[in-house]
Amino acid sequence: MELQFPSVLTLFTFLFMLMLVKSRKRIKGNNSFAKLPPGPWKLPLIGNMHQFIGSLPHHSLRDLAMKHGPLIHLQLGEISTVVVSSPDVAKEVMKTHDLIFAQRPNLTAASIMSYDSTNIAFSPYGYYWRQLRKICISELLSTKRVQSFRSLREEEVSNLIRSISLTTRSPINLSEKIFSLTYSITSRAAFGKKCKDQEEFISILKEVIKLAGGFDIADVFPSLKLLHVVGGVKPKLQRMHKKVDRILENIIKDHRANEKTIKTSKGESGEEDLVDVLLKLQEHGDLEFPMTTDNIKAVILHNLVSPLLSFMELQFPSLLFSFFIFTFMVMKIGKRARAQIPNAKLPPGPWKLPLIGSMHHLVGSLPHHSLRDLAKKHGPLMHLQLGEVSAIIISSPKVAKEVFKTHDLTFADRPVVLAGKILAYDCTNIVFSPYGDYWRQLRKICNMELLSTKRVQSFHSLREEEVSKFIQSISSSIGSLTNLSSKIFSVTNSITARAAFGKKCKDQDVFILMVKEALILAGGFGVADIFPSLKLLHVLSGMRPKLERIHRKIDKILDDIINEHRANKMAKKGTNCESGYEDLVDVLLRLQECGGLEFPLTTNNIKGVILVSAIVISSPRVAKEVMKTHDLNFANRPEVLAVKILAYNCTNMVFSPYGDYWRQLRKICIMELLSVKRVQSFRSVREEEVSNLVQSISSSIGSLINLSTEIFSMTNGITSRAAFGKKCKDQDAFISMIKEAILLAGGFDVADVFPSLKLLHVLSGVKPKLERIHGKMDKILDDIIDEHKVNKTAKKTTNCESGYEDLVDVLLRLQECGGLEFPLTTNNIKAVILFSEYHL
Repeated sequence: MELQFPSVLTLFTFLFMLMLVKSRKRIKGNNSFAKLPPGPWKLPLIGNMHQFIGSLPHHSLRDLAMKHGPLIHLQLGEISTVVVSSPDVAKEVMKTHDLIFAQRPNLTAASIMSYDSTNIAFSPYGYYWRQLRKICISELLSTKRVQSFRSLREEEVSNLIRSISLTTRSPINLSEKIFSLTYSITSRAAFGKKCKDQEEFISILKEVIKLAGGFDIADVFPSLKLLHVVGGVKPKLQRMHKKVDRILENIIKDHRANEKTIKTSKGESGEEDLVDVLLKLQEHGDLEFPMTTDNIKAVILHNLVSPLLSFMELQFPSLLFSFFIFTFMVMKIGKRARAQIPNAKLPPGPWKLPLIGSMHHLVGSLPHHSLRDLAKKHGPLMHLQLGEVSAIIISSPKVAKEVFKTHDLTFADRPVVLAGKILAYDCTNIVFSPYGDYWRQLRKICNMELLSTKRVQSFHSLREEEVSKFIQSISSSIGSLTNLSSKIFSVTNSITARAAFGKKCKDQDVFILMVKEALILAGGFGVADIFPSLKLLHVLSGMRPKLERIHRKIDKILDDIINEHRANKMAKKGTNCESGYEDLVDVLLRLQECGGLEFPLTTNNIKGVILVSAIVISSPRVAKEVMKTHDLNFANRPEVLAVKILAYNCTNMVFSPYGDYWRQLRKICIMELLSVKRVQSFRSVREEEVSNLVQSISSSIGSLINLSTEIFSMTNGITSRAAFGKKCKDQDAFISMIKEAILLAGGFDVADVFPSLKLLHVLSGVKPKLERIHGKMDKILDDIIDEHKVNKTAKKTTNCESGYEDLVDVLLRLQECGGLEFPLTTNNIKAVILFSEYHL
C-alpha cells in the first residue's frame, strides 16, 4: 500500500505540525471504557500505519493476525479499527452482532461519488437505508421485474455468441466481451437502451474505482480538511463526479421527456426500466423519505458499478482487496465516535469563542430562556459547543421523536459524567452503562427477572398494605393540615424499599437524604464535566470530594442490606427462592451465584442496579414502546429445545430467527396463505362446520353439553379442512400429541437455561419425550403431504386450475415453482402447517 505523497518523512512532518496547531482534542473511537481486542504496538499520531508501508498490506495483516489472533485492533491515524481474519469471527460479526457493525465508514470517495452517501452501499443504517432496500427488493429486483428483462438478456447473449462465432480463427479477449455483455444488459435494464455515452461512462467509473479503492491519507485523518486538497484525490473525484452527474442527468431528462410525449406511459404498457420505476416512485411513491433526483442517480450508479467490480477483480485484485479493506472490513468501535466524527455535517448554532465554545450564551440564572431564544433563531435542532463537549439541542417534539425513534442507536450511548462515574459504580447501572452487551444483559435482567409481570404481581400485597396505611394516616389527621406530597413520597419510597429489600430500610431517612443530596449535586452544572480532560477541575470545584463522601455513605448502607440478605439466606433451611418469595436483592444475589450470565454480576453491579429507580415494563404504554418503536431490538425468538425439535429446527413463523427467511415466511402467509381472497375461499367450509355445530347442539336438547369441547372440535374442523382440504383421519391422535407437546414445551426445563450443558436435555427426560411426539406428528404430516402430491399427479387439472386450493396445495405449489429466495423444503412446509394447528 503506497502513500500518495513524494516523501513519507515530509508527510509525517507536515502532519505533526498540523496536529500541534489544532487546539481541540482529537476524538478517538477507543474510549477508556471499551474493551479492545489485542493488537500491535502503536506510534503517536499515526498509530499502526507504519506497519502497512509497502505494496503488500494483506501480507502485513496476515502476519499480524498470526501473532495477535483472528480479531485484532489497529489504530489507523484517527480511526480505531477492528480487523477480522477468521470465518467464525466474521460470521459472529456479520450475523450475531450485525446491527452494531451495520454502519458504513464515512469516506471521501463515497461521499462525493454516491451523492452524499445516499445509495444502498454507503447509506447509513436506518430508516432511509431500509426504504432503499425495500425499493430494491420489491420494485427494482423483484422476481417479476427480473423476469421482465429476460428478452434483453437473451438478445445480448445471442449477440455475444454471434460475435465470438465470427472470430473463430483469431484470439478473443473473453473477459472484455463478457464484461461488455454484462454492462450492456445492466445498462438496458437500467435505462431501457444502451447509454450513448457508454464508453466515456465506463472509463470514468473505472478511474473512480481505482481512486476510491486506493489508500487516501485524508480518510484516516478526517479532521484535517487540508489533506483532502493536498492529497489531490478530492479534486479528481469532484471532476469525475461532474462528468458522471451530467451523463445521468441527460438519461433522466430523456426518460422524463419520453413520459410526457407518449400518451400511455411505459408503466401502463408494462415495459419499465429501472429509471422509470424510480421516477414513478419519486412522483407517486408515498415514501417515508421522498426520493430526490440525486437519490435516483445514486441508486442507478450503484447498479452500474456492480458489474465493473467483477471486471476490476480480474485485472486489479490487490486494488479490490484495498477497496474492501477500507470500505467493509474497517469497523469503527463505539457509537460515540460515530456520533462525533469531526467532519460530520453539524446542525446550525450560535457563534463560538475559543476554549469555552457556546457557554457564554448560557450565562445567567435562566439558561432555559437562553436556549429558547437560541432555538427561535437557529431552529429546533442546533449545535452548541460546551467546552470540550459537542452538544445537540432539540426543542421540537417532532425532531425529538426522529432522534429517539429513527436514530436511536446513534444516540444510544450515555455521557460519561463525574457523578455517574462515582455514584453509579463506574457507570455500571442501567442508566449510565454504555450501550452494548453488558447494558443489554442489564436490560434483560430488569425485563425478565426484576420487573417481569409475575414479579410485579408478587408485590401486590405489600402495595395494598402500604396504600391502606397511607389512607389510615390521612383519615386520622382529619381537621388538620396534611402535607400530601410528603405522604405520597413516603408511601412510594416504602413500597420501593420493601420490593427491593424485603422490608423497610432501617437507615431509610439517611438513605433518602443522601440520594436527594446526590441528585442536587449531579443535576447541577459542573464545569469539570464540560472539560473532562482537565482532571484537576474535579478537585478544585469541590464536586468530587462531595460526591465521594455521599457515595461512601450510600455504599455502606447498601453493603449492610446485601450482607443481611446473605446472612438470612445462610440461616434459613429453605431459601426465599425455595419459599416462592424473593425481593429484588434476592433475585440479583441468585443471578450472581448461579445465573449463567455472559458478564458475571459483581456486588458493585448489584448496588448499581438497586440504586436506580425502576422503569416498569408491565405498563401498556411501555409495552407499546417495546413492541412498536424498538420492535427490531426485541424481534429475535429464544432458541429452546422444544421449539428446535417440534418446529423443524425453528423454521416456522413463530420461532424462526428474525431475518430474510422469516420475512419470506411472513410474505407467504400474508400474500398466499392468509390473503383476503384465500380466507374468503374457505367461507363455505366455515359455514358448513358452524351449521354442524348448531345441529349437534340442537340434537342434544335436554342434556348437558360441553360447549368448550364442541367449539374446539368446530375450530379444529375448520382449520384441518382449510389446511388439508378435509378433516385429518388421525385427527384425535394428532390433537392429543399437540396438547402433550404444548404441556412439555410450556413447562420449565432447566436445560433451556443452561443450553451449553447438552447432557441436561437427556437427564431431564424432556428431549426423548419431545422426539417421540415429533416422530409421530411427522409421520402424520408426511402422509398428508404425500396424499396431496398423489392427488395432484392423478388429476388432469390441478386444484389450482380448478380454482380451489387448501394451504398444503399452496405450499406445494410455491415449493415447485415459487421463485423464492429460500426454496421451501418439505420440512419447512410441515413446520408451517404445524404452526396453524398449534394456534387452536
